[in-house]
Amino acid sequence: MFKIGQQRIVFDAPGEGAPGGEGVGAAHPVVAPWAASEGVWNIGEGDTAQPWHATIPEEAARQHVEAKGYKNPAELALANLNLTKLQRGDPTVIGMPGEDATPEQMGEFYGRLGRPDAPEGYEFQFAEGVTANEDMVTFARSAFHEAGLSPKQAQLVADKWNEFAGQQLEGSQTAMTEANDAELASLTTRWGADLDKNKAAGHRAIQALGLSPELIEKIEQSVGSAPIVELLASIGRKSDEGGFTTSAQSGDPNNPDTMDKPQAAAKIAALQGDAEFQKKYTDKNHPGNREAVDLMQRLFARA
Repeated sequence: MFKIGQQRIVFDAPGEGAPGGEGVGAAHPVVAPWAASEGVWNIGEGDTAQPWHATIPEEAARQHVEAKGYKNPAELALANLNLTKLQRGDPTVIGMPGEDATPEQMGEFYGRLGRPDAPEGYEFQFAEGVTANEDMVTFARSAFHEAGLSPKQAQLVADKWNEFAGQQLEGSQTAMTEANDAELASLTTRWGADLDKNKAAGHRAIQALGLSPELIEKIEQSVGSAPIVELLASIGRKSDEGGFTTSAQSGDPNNPDTMDKPQAAAKIAALQGDAEFQKKYTDKNHPGNREAVDLMQRLFARA
């Protein structure tokens, strides 16, 4: 057994290891002195320790190795092997173009790394239920091709982006829901005993304006539930109070839709004392019964 520095190289005795006992048998695995090192392998101990490349006598060579950041001789040996392969035209080694490389040279380099010939060469596979935005896909293809990504790399970036975007959307929706619930709770507390009355007024406003559930949902998504609920309740209350009566309509004692509550109550009292009207109102067979009933219903709704 020979010891070379900190390395141990063990040879089999003659006749052992190799078939027939001829020659030198297979050696045991060699444990490199830098095997347990993290980062650059240092030679020496404590304050006197120095990076391994400090022992290289030639200054230019030492500075080159230091600039390249080779952590140990094994990395330097591997780099030298690859450089030799590149110089000999080995197809398994691809040289990185310099900073002054032309677009054509970069294109050839990316092509050897697996980039498609054109952006359309990227074919993405998305998870079930994911609907791709075609404009976004077109942009991604162009950007990935310009960056020189291979199809595998492009798919990885697309998957990571979808995952990130999904998490952001979920977080945003959760935050919006929590804020919306808090605003509704605050509105409910503020209305107090008037809650049911205001809700009924809002419902009447929806019916009167002919608002569809889809339209209300779109408005809620923009401004939140509490503002639209409060707005509709306000519209309903104003309508009940005659707050939307125009100057042309106001003062018409025969139009219950433009009366305020006192006007509607006075009209009801007057009609209840009108014998001719009461005949029409109470007699289902009277030709004017339907009109009289409709008028009273509208008056009672205002009162």
